[in-house]
Formats: sequence, structure tokens, C-alpha cells
Amino acid sequence: MKKRYLLASGALLYSLNASAGLFDSTPEFKCGREDSIAAVQAKIRSDAVSKLQETYLSSPVTFYGKPLQSYVDKANQISIVMENVTTKTFKKEDSVRNCSATISLTLPAELQSVMTSFPDKLPSISLGRGKVINNRVQWEQFSYSLSLADNKKDIAVTYDYPGDNFVSESLFNISRFALNKDEMQKTDLQKKLIREANIYSDIDSNLNMLWKSLPDSVRASMKKEQSAWIGEKTRKCGKINDAASETVPLQTRIDIYHCQTKMTEDRVTYLGGDTERDY
Repeated sequence: MKKRYLLASGALLYSLNASAGLFDSTPEFKCGREDSIAAVQAKIRSDAVSKLQETYLSSPVTFYGKPLQSYVDKANQISIVMENVTTKTFKKEDSVRNCSATISLTLPAELQSVMTSFPDKLPSISLGRGKVINNRVQWEQFSYSLSLADNKKDIAVTYDYPGDNFVSESLFNISRFALNKDEMQKTDLQKKLIREANIYSDIDSNLNMLWKSLPDSVRASMKKEQSAWIGEKTRKCGKINDAASETVPLQTRIDIYHCQTKMTEDRVTYLGGDTERDY
């Protein structure tokens, strides 16, 4: 089953069978030729799709139950733009060309909100020396090599170093992020909720221990005041039971915990306790 999804690894061959006479009419093999550029674009896209397929099989949970084809379609929709393509020094009779180009991936519109909400995802998009410029992520002076097969129709694309496939890696991440914006936001809110709940639990326990440590006479004299404070905290922040309820929106629950924590910290300070924490 796995073999059904995986693409062949290594250098991708770009076939020119549809333009059999092209090399005859344009004998000079250069990096900027239309077929050469198409070969690089196909290599980048193929590597990204291959990683999508492999990851889908090994870590399906990261795809949020969506079909693999949706991610493949998204990867195929993203434009790969090549500019300033340069052929470095070479021997005319040699079939290998060392190339350099500026390569850009056009960012989908839905990805803009992802980068705004999750700035930590930006390094996963601008891998290597990439720069996000307007609606593109761009790499300047991207180096690679082209090899012309004996049949004069196939072009093999290889990177100068094994780790130079960061453009494909970026395309892989862009495809996932663009489709999973809502799920990523929900996951992020769930993490924030857990953190706020833990912080509140710690400070609430701190307050309870502090209250119990006070002399009986002090607690008795402050009982009405303490009850009034609890009511005020509920009015300002919301019920702590609502913060624990799964029927309440995540952001509302986070806000309740955060407000409750702040007021509880203030109360601990008022009663002479320590609110210092390592979180």
C-alpha cells in the first residue's frame, strides 16, 4: 500500500518527448532554456508531493483527517517562479550545467492569516536563506545542476548539497499550513487553555494554603471580605466552572482563567503571600 503513494527519490528526469525536435532546433543546452526551467520546477514540486505522501502515511494525525489529495492539489496550485537564471562556466561538449537562479513560491491568500497568527511558523516557510516579500517567499542565488541524458530529451536535476531541497520543504509546509489554518488555531488555543488552567490551579492552591495559614481570628474577621472578593472575581472574570466547560468557546475559557489568575495573584499579595512563579 505504501509503495502506491511514494514517488521515486533522487534526480527527477524531465522528459521532452512532447517536443522531440526541440534540441535539434536549439542545440545549446543552458539553464535558462524553457525545458530546463520546467525540469527544475517539476523537481521541486515532485519532492514536495513525495514528502506529503510519505508524511501522510507515517503521521496521518498531522493532516487532521483531510484526504491526501487535498494537500497534493494545494501543492500543485502554488506557483514556482524562476528568475535571473544563470548558466555558470561549462565546457560546451559537457552534458552537465551548473546553474543559479532566484526561485520564488507564491503564497496562498489563506496563508497570510497563518503567518500573522502564528509567527513561529515563518521559519518553516522561509527555510534556508529565504525571504518573505509581499505574497512570495524567495531564495536568491539558488544553486543546482542539470544533466542532459544521452537521448538529448531528458534532463536530470540535482542539488549541489543533499540539504539544498529547502524550496521543496517550504512548499510542503505551505501546503499544510494553508489547508490547516482553522485546525492550527484550535490546537494553539487548546495549548493556551491548558497553560492558563495550570497557572490558575497553582495560584488558587497558593491562595488556599495562605488562607488556611492565617490565624483563626484573622480568618474570622475577614470572612465577609473574602466572600465579597470571591463574588467580585466571578462578576469580573466569569465563573471558573465555565472555564472548565467544553461547551464554552476556547478563547472565552482562556480569558476567564487569565482574569481569575490575575485577581487571585492580587489577592495573595494583599494577604501578604508570594506570587512569584516560574511560568
